[in-house]
Amino acid sequence: MRATRVLLPLATLLALSGSVASAQTRTLALVSGTIYTDPAAAPLRDGVVLIRDGTIAAVGTRGAVQVPNGADTIDCSGLTITAGLWNSHVHFTERKWANAARIDAPELASQLQAMLTRYGFTSVFDTGSMWENTKRIRDRIESGEVAGPRIRSTGEILEPPGGVPPDLVLDITGAMHVKLPEVASATDAREAARALLDAGVDGIKLYAQTWAPPIVVMPPDAVRGAVEAGMNGRDILASLTTAPAGRFGAASRAGRVAAGLDADIVVLAGDPAADVRAFAAVRYSIRGGRVIYSAPPPLRAR
Repeated sequence: MRATRVLLPLATLLALSGSVASAQTRTLALVSGTIYTDPAAAPLRDGVVLIRDGTIAAVGTRGAVQVPNGADTIDCSGLTITAGLWNSHVHFTERKWANAARIDAPELASQLQAMLTRYGFTSVFDTGSMWENTKRIRDRIESGEVAGPRIRSTGEILEPPGGVPPDLVLDITGAMHVKLPEVASATDAREAARALLDAGVDGIKLYAQTWAPPIVVMPPDAVRGAVEAGMNGRDILASLTTAPAGRFGAASRAGRVAAGLDADIVVLAGDPAADVRAFAAVRYSIRGGRVIYSAPPPLRAR
């Protein structure tokens, strides 16, 4: 018997994102979308992505992949499906992230949505923050309490002596007051790095030069030249999917839409090969088969 295709309302989609446990007992099907299984591969038209127990179970055309009865189904007609996006440079340093263990779950989920998941980011790399606080955010996400992306972090940034910004600068930028390790020698640096790695960070970051005033500004024309650098839509997609997955040792589990990989997926309202602005038009962000962001329905003219 052919499975019935159902367009799930927003309330149902949000219910699906309620807990990790529920995602592990459900089958989710994304049907009728254009699928970029890999940035280097031709797009798959009228495709189906079948997700089971948080893992992609099958990818193919509607004629090749059968949607089982009882599966939760999202109609992706006219939409584009890619692997979930990676943001490899974020900071959890704003004051709104302080005391992460005490932030109400709905408020924390809303902050993560506003900053990350509404833009399709299912994996992020935090390149400098208070590690114990960021770890609290990560732990609450991984426990299923809060919907959010996978988080990797460097923790505190190693600074040269006197390099920590004064409190006034932190106040102006809206950042938490921090105590960063200052290293004056190779021994200091090794000890600080080892302490961070022992605490569970995923990388080490250091400032070779302070960023507080005086600041040398790059001319706008140089900035613009460094940004279009010959990248097309496929190149940008690779920079958001396969490249970071490979860089962080996760290529066997993430970065592509393929059977056996983690069901980290983003559904876009347009095709980025035709218009790169489609990368910002995210309809759904799915992490491990769980909908962690669903765009509100567009307003209709009366």
